[in-house]
Amino acid sequence: HFPWVEEATFDLTPRRNPTRAAGSGLMVHKIPPALCCITAPTGILGAVGQTGLTAFFGIERLAFQHGLTRGDVVVVSGAAGAVGSVACALARRKGCIVIGLCGSEEKVAWLMEENLCDTALNYKDARFAEMLGTTCNSKVAVYWDNVGGVISDLVIEQMAQDSLIVLCGQISTYDTDTEYPPPLRGTAAATAASRNIHRHRHLVLDYQDEFMTGINELLLAVAEGQVKPFETTLIGLETAPEAFEHVMSGRNRGKQIVLVSEFPKWVTWAHACGKFVPSWPWRYI
Repeated sequence: HFPWVEEATFDLTPRRNPTRAAGSGLMVHKIPPALCCITAPTGILGAVGQTGLTAFFGIERLAFQHGLTRGDVVVVSGAAGAVGSVACALARRKGCIVIGLCGSEEKVAWLMEENLCDTALNYKDARFAEMLGTTCNSKVAVYWDNVGGVISDLVIEQMAQDSLIVLCGQISTYDTDTEYPPPLRGTAAATAASRNIHRHRHLVLDYQDEFMTGINELLLAVAEGQVKPFETTLIGLETAPEAFEHVMSGRNRGKQIVLVSEFPKWVTWAHACGKFVPSWPWRYI
């Protein structure tokens, strides 16, 4: 409940450890009070919450520990989505050349207008494979894979020696019985083997001990205008099925949010006034 934001919590229970007793190991953190001074209250669900943390640790930790440096080429599929848009912004923040992949010319224009990418490509364009080859020229250092399938196979053909695939999602397989992560096949598998491409299954809960550090860094990036908390919002719990369809069909930009009801006017007023206050000591929370 927003009026008690200083005491609000979110659940970081480590669900992947089967040896833990039910209900044990619960990790509870206060939402930083300065959140409402920097972004909307829904930000904790998106760009400065677990969605943003997924992008943050994938870029800031995983990719750079693998050897990503300023000026390297990063390709992000699902670039207009919740995680993809933050991954694009963070990679550009680090000085990388970012190529965003999306499913419409409208999203291509949006990605470029928002300065999320150096180049954006529509994978539904009949010339996509040709444009991808011309743009990447086999120099892709990191591929942020949100989609899998044919699109990923084409990107892998443009990857450099000893490069990295951050396996974040495989939306092309979610309505199939394919195992996760799906194994590479054919030319993509051969290319990955011959170029020593490392494919890492990225799980944000591997970094749960650093979550609050990541949230503070994301808040800083938002405050500086380097990360924008894009959201697509529907109002009313009855819109949840429609929101789910938005995500699965790629109709959302940024995080898809369902508000049970609209925020009171005082909440939006407080956010509008407070987000420009630079002196809030959120860095020390």
